[in-house]
Amino acid sequence: FWAVTLVALAGLVRDITRHPAPFISAEVIGNRRFMTPAIAVAFRMFVHDGIRFLLVLYLVNIFSQTPRTIGFFMLFYGIPLTVGVTYGGFLADRWPGRLVGGLAMLVLGVGTLWLALVGADAGTLLLTPGLIVAGLSGGISLTPFTKTAVAALGPDRVGLAAGLYNTLRFAGIAVSTPLLGLLLARGFARYGGLETVAPPYQTAFLLLTVVAVVGAGIAALIPHDKE
Repeated sequence: FWAVTLVALAGLVRDITRHPAPFISAEVIGNRRFMTPAIAVAFRMFVHDGIRFLLVLYLVNIFSQTPRTIGFFMLFYGIPLTVGVTYGGFLADRWPGRLVGGLAMLVLGVGTLWLALVGADAGTLLLTPGLIVAGLSGGISLTPFTKTAVAALGPDRVGLAAGLYNTLRFAGIAVSTPLLGLLLARGFARYGGLETVAPPYQTAFLLLTVVAVVGAGIAALIPHDKE
């Protein structure tokens, strides 16, 4: 996977730097108003996919929950996420994307930190505040990033902007699960391969918190409208 990814990236760089009419021009890559929210949303998607990946394993291996219960708990994340996307659009029309997206990413980090602090001796209901906060803030952060990035290249290149933006967005998803899986495997190895111990999962949730905060920092770098 990583080898194919590196080869594809090398081909893209070669096309940008040497082809007289590149598929993606250097001007697009150098457009901070486009690239900054596109990179920020990759961090956002890393956290989003990581929550879904870790939560299922956490509920199964630590809290011994059934598939029915797991599906129920996912609603505490999925419903606020859906509401947040719509509300994020409302906010993005009234406030700068860097402000709305950045603050939402910080709150997303608060949600994942909550999940990291819920230990094995706690009840599963204590997970719900973190899931609700993470879902709502994760939804809010998505729309301002999308709006800013797609508008940055102008109406004549909306398709290119949407395509490249979504490529970077899904890159966050593509990287999240493999890296978190490796982190969990390394943590389990410290406990003799036992997967029913909480610390490796808590460490993984802490990583998501760090990624969310870094994403907020990147969002703060989105240029103002006049820049």
